[in-house]
Amino acid sequence: MLRFYRDRTAQILAVCICLVFGIAGPAAAKSALTDTSGILKYVPDDTPYVFATGDALPDDLLDFMEPQIDEVLKAYQVFFREIFRGAMTKNSADMSIEDIQKYSVIVDELANLLSIEGIRNAGIERHAAMVVFGNGLLPVIRFELADPKKIEAVIKRLEKSAGDGMKTGEVDGMTYRYAGDDEAQIIIGVFEGDAVFALAPANVDEDQLKAIVGLTPPATSIAETGRLLKISKEYGFSEYYIGFIDNLRVAAVFLDKPAGMNAVLLESVEYNFEDVSKTCRSEILDVVAIAPRMVVGYGEINMQQMNAKMVIELRDDIAKGMSTLSALVPGLGIDAGGLLSFGMSLNVPALYAFAEARLDAIEADPFECEYFAEIQAGVAAGRAALEQPLPPFVTGLRGFKADIESLGDYELGSDESPDDINASLVVGMEDAEAAYLMGTMMSADLATVDLQPNGVPVPLALPQLQAVAKAAYAAMTENALAIAIGSESRTRVSEVISASSIEPPPIMSVSVDATAYYALIAQSMMEEQDEEGEENPLPEAARIALSDAMKSMGAMYDRVLMDVQFTSRGIEISSSVTLQQ
Repeated sequence: MLRFYRDRTAQILAVCICLVFGIAGPAAAKSALTDTSGILKYVPDDTPYVFATGDALPDDLLDFMEPQIDEVLKAYQVFFREIFRGAMTKNSADMSIEDIQKYSVIVDELANLLSIEGIRNAGIERHAAMVVFGNGLLPVIRFELADPKKIEAVIKRLEKSAGDGMKTGEVDGMTYRYAGDDEAQIIIGVFEGDAVFALAPANVDEDQLKAIVGLTPPATSIAETGRLLKISKEYGFSEYYIGFIDNLRVAAVFLDKPAGMNAVLLESVEYNFEDVSKTCRSEILDVVAIAPRMVVGYGEINMQQMNAKMVIELRDDIAKGMSTLSALVPGLGIDAGGLLSFGMSLNVPALYAFAEARLDAIEADPFECEYFAEIQAGVAAGRAALEQPLPPFVTGLRGFKADIESLGDYELGSDESPDDINASLVVGMEDAEAAYLMGTMMSADLATVDLQPNGVPVPLALPQLQAVAKAAYAAMTENALAIAIGSESRTRVSEVISASSIEPPPIMSVSVDATAYYALIAQSMMEEQDEEGEENPLPEAARIALSDAMKSMGAMYDRVLMDVQFTSRGIEISSSVTLQQ
C-alpha cells in the first residue's frame, strides 16, 4: 500500500502543474479548437495522437485552486531537495566537493521552478495554451510563453550551474539546444514565441527539423479540419482540454510503407515493414480495429466540480456485446456520500454468451498469422472452459455495492478498532430468496432471521456483527439482499435496497471522501514501515513534505467519483471531482 501511495505522488504533481498552466489557452470568441492562428496550427491533421488545451478555465476557479497548488508544489520542492541530499550522502565517497556543490545548485534551480512564482518567472502565464502531439510517432510538446526571455534565462542558469552548456544548432537563423546520441536527440528551443520540446532521430535534415519545430506548417492542420471540435461535440466535452490516440494510425506506421518523419524514425532503427507478411499486416489491423481510438476530455468545470471522461471506442459488434455485460445493482453509480463506496456488476450468463460469440467468430474466420497462433490454438480450451458448469449461486449473482458511511469516533490510522461502523452492503442477484434460503442451510444463526422478499428491515443479531456495530439490519427484495450495520442501520438498509442505479449500469463504480482519502495517504507517508515490514526508504523530511502535499490536495477536493460503463460507443470511464466549498 505504501508503494502505491508513493507512485501516486508523480500523478498528483502532474495534475498540479496542468492546473497551474490553467489547463487552457487564451479565451477567444470563436472556438480555440478551430483557431488557425493559435497553437493548433502546428499540429498536422494526420497526427496519431494529440492532447490539447482549448478555452481558458474560469479565473475564479483558478483563484481558488492556485494557493493550494502552490503549497503542493512547494512541498515537492522540499521532497526533491531531501531526496537529492540523501543520494549525495550515500554517494559522497565517490564524488568530489565540486561535483556535490554543482549538483546542489542544479537541484535548487530546478526545485525553484516548482511554485506558482517559479513557473511565472519562467515565462509561463496562467492561461498558457499547451499541446502534446505526434509528428508521426515522435512526440512534440509546445506551449505558449508570455516572455521567451524568461525561459531562456532559466536554461542559461541551469547550464551555468552545470558548468557545461547543451549542444546548439541553428535552423532558419534560430538557435536551439539539443542533447542525445547517434540515434535520437531531444530538441529544446523557442520558436515563434512558443517553447518547443521534441524528440527526433539524430539524422533529421533541415527541412524535417523545420517541420518538427513548426517553422514549416503542416499541409493541413488539425485546427483547419476541426477534428477536435467534432470530438467535443460528439461526446459532449467542453473545450478546456481534449485529446485522442488513433490506434489505427499508430499501427499503420509499422504495417504500411512509412512516409515523412515515420520513415526517418523506422530507418534509424532498421525496421522494414515488409518483414511482416501481408497476411499478418491485415490481421493485425483487424485486431487493432476492435478498439480503433481513445478519446479524452473534460465536461463541466466550475467552482463546484470538474468532470472528465475517457472513452475507448470499440467496434460496433464488440461494443454491442459488451453493453450486455453489466447488471442492475441498487445504488450502483450513485454517490451516497460517506467515506467510501465501491461496487461492481456483471451479468455472468451474458459474459458466457459474449465469450462464446467471440470463439464462434475466430472459428468462422481463423487467424492465419503466426503472431496469433496461441490465440487460435486456445479456442478449444476456451470452449472447454465455457462448458464447465457453474453453481446457480454464481450464475445468479449480478454484482454488489459496499458503502462505508462513517467509523464513529475512530481516527484513521489508529491502532484501536472502530466501535460503531456505519456501513452497508447490497448484493444484486437473479433470485435473492433462493440465495438466502441456501445461506440459512449453512448458518444456524442466519436461519433464525425471518427475512422476506418485501424490502422490510429485519434485525440481524449475528455475533460476528455485534463486535463492530451497535446494531445490524437486513432487507431483501426479489433481486437484491442488503445488510447495514451501525446506529443508523435500520434506515440505511431500506435506503440502499431501494436505491436507483445510473443507466447503463456501471461495471465498476467508486466514490470517496477526498479529504479523508488524502489524509490517509498523508498519514501513510509518515509510516516507517509498510504492510510487509519493509522500511520506508525516504528520509523523514521527505516523508513530511509528501504528507504536507497530500493535506493540501485534501484542502481542495471534497469528493472523487469514478464510473466505468460499457456503452454502444465502447468503454466509458467517467470521473468527477467536487471541490471544497
